Amino acid sequence: MIVLYQSIEHDYRLLVSPSNQRPQAHLYAFKLQDAIPVFSLPLSLEDPEINLDLQSILHQVYDQGRYDLIIDYKQKIIPALSATDAIWVENILNNQD
Repeated sequence: MIVLYQSIEHDYRLLVSPSNQRPQAHLYAFKLQDAIPVFSLPLSLEDPEINLDLQSILHQVYDQGRYDLIIDYKQKIIPALSATDAIWVENILNNQD
């Protein structure tokens, strides 16, 4: 169980708290280089939970929105990435067709 103010060594966090389980919640933590985890999303108590794949949704929106034509990936990133993440991003950009 994650305690409030506990240090979590991840870049991003998703917190899902079903209304019938509060104040308990499910924490999905992941790093920049990781895929966003698929997680269960509770709806109303009568409805079954659905598995939400945000990574697929993000890719679909990016592709359909043609963001590859709009975003200048050569601009300085603010806030700056860690050295490891910066190398990872640079490798991805250098290996694009």
